[in-house]
Amino acid sequence: FDVVIFGATGFTGKLASEHLTRRLAGDASLRWERFALAGRNREKLVAVRKRLEEISPRAKELQLLVGDGNSEEFLETMCKKTNVVLTYVGPYLKYSLPL
Repeated sequence: FDVVIFGATGFTGKLASEHLTRRLAGDASLRWERFALAGRNREKLVAVRKRLEEISPRAKELQLLVGDGNSEEFLETMCKKTNVVLTYVGPYLKYSLPL
């Protein structure tokens, strides 16, 4: 992935996801499938992506990564296949330090 928004279901993660969606919608050279939303709860991620489809129907092409920020295996897998991870996981001291 080019960019993963980790913690996409929280308040600031949703704002970042909306910004990313607007940016992707405005630049035809960017490939939607190279971007992903990540978090612990698949249903919440699906709901965020569905809301982003109101900004651009192509948001359905955003990939979803489900995993816990305390899982070394998940974090390692995510980071190995990602250029940039933007973390909005909170509370930060509890969930962000392992990343």
